[in-house]
Amino acid sequence: MIPSTFHGPHPGPKFGRMESGSSHKPGAPDKGNSKTSKHTVLLLQTSKDFQSRTYLHFSSVGEALDGLVLMYEQALAHTDPSYTPAVRKFTEIYEFFDSFVDLGVLVFTPAVNGYRPYTRQWLKEKLFEHLKREHCIHKDGET
Repeated sequence: MIPSTFHGPHPGPKFGRMESGSSHKPGAPDKGNSKTSKHTVLLLQTSKDFQSRTYLHFSSVGEALDGLVLMYEQALAHTDPSYTPAVRKFTEIYEFFDSFVDLGVLVFTPAVNGYRPYTRQWLKEKLFEHLKREHCIHKDGET
């Protein structure tokens, strides 16, 4: 079970409630590191209570994935104060993704000048690709 809120500073994303507006202008230059960076809005709901719905802004899908991994590590640290980042299996991170009542992402797509929605499963697939690209995956599937 994950906590409904995460304590401590979070260096990357901008948090907001679902009813909040966005100050990001989709046509604005992207500050991501790759030429394929696209503004990404991570949508999540941590419990059945609708008040737990929130969103996080990222400059790219990769940053959103890094943010999810950071949230996973924060959740572990919250439940186990002696936790230190170590080797993790994808199944553990995927279980964390599945612990959310709802999880999805909107990725800005210039060709349609709008956001395309993607599912939890898509995020899992992208996480594997992202960590593989970042050389964070060992041969046995551990990160």
